[in-house]
Amino acid sequence: MKHFAIAALAAAPAFAQWQWIDWPITEDGSAVTKHFMTYPTSKGSISGSTLTIDNNSSMFMKDTMDDTVDAVYKPGIRGGSIKYDVDVSSVDCGCVAGVYLVKTSAECGQDSMDNENPMCPSIEIMEANKWGFNVSAHPCASGVCDAASQCEYKMKTDGAAKYGPDAYGPGGSLINTFNSFNVKTEFVSDADYVTLWKLRTTLTQGGDEIVMEADCGDEYLNALTNSIEGEMGFIFSSWDNSAGVIDVAPTCDISASCDDARTVVSNFAVSQWGSAEDRVVDPIDPVDPVDPVDPVDPATLIEGGLADYVSLCGEGCTSCIETWWDNAVEDIIYKCVDETLYRYANRCGGNKDLSLCGVEDYCHMSWPHGDPDKARSADAACRPVPDEWIWNEFTYSNNPARKQNKGLCVYGCDGAICHNSWFPTDAEKWKGASAMLRCKYE
Repeated sequence: MKHFAIAALAAAPAFAQWQWIDWPITEDGSAVTKHFMTYPTSKGSISGSTLTIDNNSSMFMKDTMDDTVDAVYKPGIRGGSIKYDVDVSSVDCGCVAGVYLVKTSAECGQDSMDNENPMCPSIEIMEANKWGFNVSAHPCASGVCDAASQCEYKMKTDGAAKYGPDAYGPGGSLINTFNSFNVKTEFVSDADYVTLWKLRTTLTQGGDEIVMEADCGDEYLNALTNSIEGEMGFIFSSWDNSAGVIDVAPTCDISASCDDARTVVSNFAVSQWGSAEDRVVDPIDPVDPVDPVDPVDPATLIEGGLADYVSLCGEGCTSCIETWWDNAVEDIIYKCVDETLYRYANRCGGNKDLSLCGVEDYCHMSWPHGDPDKARSADAACRPVPDEWIWNEFTYSNNPARKQNKGLCVYGCDGAICHNSWFPTDAEKWKGASAMLRCKYE
């Protein structure tokens, strides 16, 4: 990412000609308000859900109206996505409309941002104008970031090869940049949301779409796996590229003025879930047949004890065990042995039978959902609470819980208030299987 763009982290000018502006966005379907600070050398405006960035301006999106790195809005989006509408009709060949993610943490803070070439992990979510659209990532290892990304997609080359040279641009056959279009960027993780491994950007307009998937290799994005989970902030910018600092567009006149160029972004939405999928393994080429050998005894699958953590078996599992083949005892395979839908209550104490819970599980009293006997049921037992009951989007009751140390609140709310809560999709609400006492963080 270009130096002037991350210079948005620099402290505000000493003079008082600055102001805060509020931007309504959505996060996991809920309306939230974020903030930008504008001043004479970095200008922007907001009308409704539309953010307009003036030329040669860049601004960090803030959680609070505080001009510090700590106030930067940094959602956890490994396995998540962002989505927005963008208008680049005023952004000509030598100009760039930019949306970036850049690490803003203790080891990559204000001092390093003030350097000419700061070594801070970043993702160019969008570097675009009405002639081209680039996506790239710059991980860092041992304090050194790649200047030339090994994980990038350029509309002028990669996109033109797949969709044709006239697919994107003024009057484009798929994306006509005289009009606004939608951008969805997915930070794709593996299915258990542990490792970032792919960037996928989808441009849509009407019923047409362009899918841009950067080829990042097997390990290249690993260095961003932790940073993207709550350590990277959003920068929105509009800047003059008449010197050809980056190559965005096909052959055209990059010397034209950018005075009237504006980056216009609206309906910005963040989703922290929903973009998790395992890599597709290429099929192995067939090999020449070999002479038959004497048969050997087939391996036997051995079933062991409980897994340390129930969610090692994936979503929907309520009891997970370890298995292995007798000829490969060190290769543990996790097997789900119960997918019953349970209702979970309070944490089981040390005097309870905890034999159904792994050593890393939250172990709570449970019974099959809908069992009228509830905790007195013959099937009631202490069982592990699955991840999706702990880390998810919830609807909360209006009133706080009478007891603030029950349900999942027993593990501490760190200043938050304990409420009854349930999945937004649970039609039974507080009577549903997903209902539990949880901490409500504002």
